[in-house]
Parts: sequence; structure tokens; C-alpha cells
Amino acid sequence: MNRTITTAIIGTAAMAAIVVSAIASIPDVNETIAEITVRIDGNRRGGSGVIAYKKGNRYYVLTNTHVVNLPETYTIVTENGTRYSVDSADILYMPGVDLAVLPFTSNAEYRVAQLGDSDRLMEGEPIHVAGWPRSGGTLRQRIFIHTEGKLTQGGAALSYTNLVRAGMSGGPILDSQSRLIGINRLVRLEGDTDKIVASGVAINSFLNWWQTVPLGPEPTVPANANVTGPDWGTGGVDFALAGTIEGENGSISSVAISSANARQGQLVASGNSDGTISVWNLADGKLIATLRGHEKPVNAIVISPDGKMLVSGSDDRTIKIWGVAQLRDDGHSCRSFKPRLQASFSSVLLVQKRASSPKCATPTLLSSRA
Repeated sequence: MNRTITTAIIGTAAMAAIVVSAIASIPDVNETIAEITVRIDGNRRGGSGVIAYKKGNRYYVLTNTHVVNLPETYTIVTENGTRYSVDSADILYMPGVDLAVLPFTSNAEYRVAQLGDSDRLMEGEPIHVAGWPRSGGTLRQRIFIHTEGKLTQGGAALSYTNLVRAGMSGGPILDSQSRLIGINRLVRLEGDTDKIVASGVAINSFLNWWQTVPLGPEPTVPANANVTGPDWGTGGVDFALAGTIEGENGSISSVAISSANARQGQLVASGNSDGTISVWNLADGKLIATLRGHEKPVNAIVISPDGKMLVSGSDDRTIKIWGVAQLRDDGHSCRSFKPRLQASFSSVLLVQKRASSPKCATPTLLSSRA
């Protein structure tokens, strides 16, 4: 199945907008989780949330307390890009549990999550997690991600194998029937090991409290009074589609754009789910090369300002530094760094001291176009 990178250029600036979906086999789950998941932005903090309840024209977004626990105004960005302001004074916080509810008023019709029963969950069953983390590379844009995994622990605190990243806190956890069974929270160490697992709060913890919360009368203010307009985090500037680049190396997990280079022109690199890195010419959309060296998905990419190096981070727990100055002419070489902690990389800006420096095999140039 092809995946696409869509680039939009405003003036002289090039920006990439990418929506990553790791699941293609269950359309109903894909559609549901994309529509109920919202982005939450703050001046100093942000994360994700899920539309969990509606009364009249009042919607209630469920998220983590640690996403919205600072005294400021937060912005909810719905799946259609509309933004709603919520003052911290209006947020409902669940005592003793990392859950909070943000209300907003709108006449628009938004999908509301179907609530499940987390007490019925069985270890090993498939679950889905979504949220709005920042992309790897230099752009650091908020992107929507939906991943599939398996439940490893039930109860009030859930654990699962899904890939999660910073910024996905507060996002929904759905079962295979598209029912909301928890809220994604934080990663933690499993038992006495150094293995990192994702964890969340079971939905039944929320339901028992929510039934006791008095919501009061519906707002008398006009619906959409707190709307600040459709916006995708671009300062209100409209995007114009400049072109589409298509690849066939699995899902795209990260994107980076180089500075203009007189020798090669401006480059676009994508980190792919099959462990490869595709390098494209931004001007004509042609594939220059495909780099192979990682054993698992490449989640983060950075291209140096001079265009001579590309740094990639992967689920295989390595950071690779590629020499791409002579990309068309003399192949590629890399150095590999492996951290002590068993962790996947969602950003190559987070670098730990290396424990060893295994020799990196020279990657294979899969294809090249002049």
C-alpha cells in the first residue's frame, strides 16, 4: 500500500503535513479514532484528548490532568481543524486520578466516543491508541498517529505494547470494537526490568466519578462563542498544495527537509516503517536514494544545515549518522550509537551516552535517479 508525503509551500518556506496511520485493516476503528481524538495546545504544555460526552451543544473532552494542570487558557483543536478556547478555571479535575475534563460549546456535530467496559478486558487482546505528538526532524509539527498493540495488563492501570510518544498523553485507548476503554497516560518501566511499556487509565475509573459530577444547566452563551476559527497551527495562514510525493516503503513515521543546497537542491527525507529512509528531490519529487541500515521503523530524522549529514533514530534502539554530501555519486556510510536503556527513539534530539559503538554495515543503495 502506498503512503504519501504532502508538502505545502508558503512563500519561500516549505512545510510538510503528514498524517500517519499504522492501521489499515480495521476501517471502522481508523475512522472512529481519528474523529474523536483532539489536539490540546497550551502556552507551556499540550497533549491529546478524546470527545467523551455531549449534553446539548456542550461537548466534554477527556484527557490527563498533567496535560492541563497549569493556570492558562488551552485550545482544543478538533479533527476538522476548528479551535475552541478553554480557560483552566472551567476544567473539571478528577480527584486522585490523572484525568481531567475540558468543556467546549459548539453547534457543530462531532463524533462522541462510545464508552466500553474496561473491567471486561483480557490480556492479549488488540487495542488502539491515538494522539497528536510532534514529528521527528527539524519541523517538529504536531501529527496525528494511530497505533495498534496488545493489552499486557488490565485493571485500573492499563499496560500495552502500542508505540506511544510525547504529546499522546490524554489520547484515547479503543478496543477492537471501537469502544473507549481507557486514556493513554505515560510510559513506565515494567516491573524490575529496564523495559519501557505504555500505560493508561481504565475508563471505568472515570465513569464511576463522572456519574457524580453535576454539570449544571446548558450554556446560555451562543454556540461557537469560544471558537477562534479553523486553523491547523499555522498562524491562520492558508496552505496551498504544491505537490505530492508517493513512496512504497510502508507507513511514513518521520519527515525532514534540508536547507537549499546548490549541488543537490533541496532534499526531503522520510523515515519508513520498514526501516528504510527515502531521500527525494523536493523540486521534482524524484527519488534520489533509499538508505537501508535500521532493522525497525525509523521514527526521527534530522538533516544538517549544510546538507552533508542525515541523523536517524529507530525502534531498533540505534541512532545512525549518514554521510549524504555525495549522495548521487559515491554511496553512503554511517556510524551507529546504541544506548543502554531499552527504548525506541521518537526524536534524535534526545541523545544518551553510548554504551558501545558497533560497526554499522554500509547500507544498500536500492535505487537512484539522476
